[in-house]
Amino acid sequence: MGFTHRKITPLWPQSNAECERFMRSIGKSIRAAHTQHQNWKQEMFTFLRNYRATKHATTEVSPAKLLFGRNIKTKLPTLTQKYDDKEIRETDERKKDKMKDYADTRRNAEPSNLQIGDTVLVKQDKQNKLSTPYNSNPYKIVERNGTMLTAKRDNGHTITRNSSFYKQVKIPLTIVNEKKKKNQDVRKNKQNTAYLKVM
Repeated sequence: MGFTHRKITPLWPQSNAECERFMRSIGKSIRAAHTQHQNWKQEMFTFLRNYRATKHATTEVSPAKLLFGRNIKTKLPTLTQKYDDKEIRETDERKKDKMKDYADTRRNAEPSNLQIGDTVLVKQDKQNKLSTPYNSNPYKIVERNGTMLTAKRDNGHTITRNSSFYKQVKIPLTIVNEKKKKNQDVRKNKQNTAYLKVM
């Protein structure tokens, strides 16, 4: 059938927008059937049949017509009309680009400049009024796949999120040197302790 498995960024439903939008429509039909005390399974099939027979706003052709090359039988009379597959694909691409431009403008979207090796903070859920928007523990970007970034902490913990969840930070060189010196002192103390135990 041409299905391809694709991993979706965690906590980023926008990357799976088509499925999420369709599930919203199905959920609405199920809630309507439940409110009217009807069989929700039967009403869901009715909704799917009507959806497949209705012209799509983007392609301007019904999904059934695109799949089977003909209109499916419904209670309403239909007229046969020929469609050009290339023209439909061009219309689909043009309208999707228009919707993307509108969404990017409304959200003030900007390209992410984060690269592998950058030190970042990760956005966290608000626990209370005193919690900060970002986790104070720094991560380092170790992998990038489009807008999906994977970051790793010094303790080995990794996290994968959309680029909008990260905020780049500049760690002063003095802090890095102090951290290295502290680690060296800890290792030196451990070695001295081990030496005293042997003695």
